[in-house]
Amino acid sequence: MANYTWLLGIDWRAVETAGMSYLRGGLLQGSVAVPGTNPVEVDDIITFVILDVTSSEGTKVKEIGSFVILTQAAVTGQTLNKGLSSLQPKFTLDSTTFQNAIFPNALGSWTSGPEPVTVTRMKPGDSVEPVVTTFSRFLLTIQVQAIGTDGVVRLFRHDPEMIVGPNG
Repeated sequence: MANYTWLLGIDWRAVETAGMSYLRGGLLQGSVAVPGTNPVEVDDIITFVILDVTSSEGTKVKEIGSFVILTQAAVTGQTLNKGLSSLQPKFTLDSTTFQNAIFPNALGSWTSGPEPVTVTRMKPGDSVEPVVTTFSRFLLTIQVQAIGTDGVVRLFRHDPEMIVGPNG
């Protein structure tokens, strides 16, 4: 079992296209940066951290309104299932900003929890117990609704880059 931290940076000054802004990302295993397509294994834990990385004018994000993970099969013919224990983890504001090398000058941060998000493989229709099935891989897309210090609500999206599923 490995522990990953998926950092997601909101830059309030990012351009909006069709009502959505790009969400920057970086993946850590422990404190070491790894590729976003790094395969993970069943029972690995992923902690999500959202950071205000607004490039100028100070803090712009007041709170996280929602966080949703969208999954898609990354292997032709794979029966689609979610691959993670939760697709909508809860977030809390960190009392001190999460320190990291990918976004070293973040202005604030929110961390998923208290329940960890674990990598699972579940058969369609299973509600609780993870079931080891055939090799599965998933593309994950993350959408975040952020509320600014001025009350404005914006949507940010991270394109699918991380593949979840064991090598094989």
